[in-house]
Amino acid sequence: MNRMKLALYLILALLVVLLAGYLWGRAGRSALQARLDDTELRLDLSEGRADLLAARVDLFEVNFGRASQHLQAAKSPLQDAEKRLTDGNRNDEAGRVREVAARVTQAQEQAGSLDQSANTRLAEAIALLEQVIAGGKSQD
Repeated sequence: MNRMKLALYLILALLVVLLAGYLWGRAGRSALQARLDDTELRLDLSEGRADLLAARVDLFEVNFGRASQHLQAAKSPLQDAEKRLTDGNRNDEAGRVREVAARVTQAQEQAGSLDQSANTRLAEAIALLEQVIAGGKSQD
């Protein structure tokens, strides 16, 4: 009987230690996940910005086809960033990114019709995107 009590106590102690280890391991996970999500958001915004800047250079060089390709490439990271912001209940910033995407679409249409004013539309989109990026840095 004594051996059974001892074995029961050992099993109970082992379960308590396992539970404590599990809880201790999870303690920092939420903060780490938030930082990972923020880093992925910044990466999406930076990729979108890089493509927009490349498109702007192409427009300066009057290379409308390549500018359109860069504008198309910018849409995917911008959509990902908008989704991340919406999922994080940052609706104001998500709306700004949505507006950037709309201006990118307009600039792409203008570039498709060989309209040099696409550069102005693109400059507006980049300025708006930089506001979103700057707003995200102030939250850290």
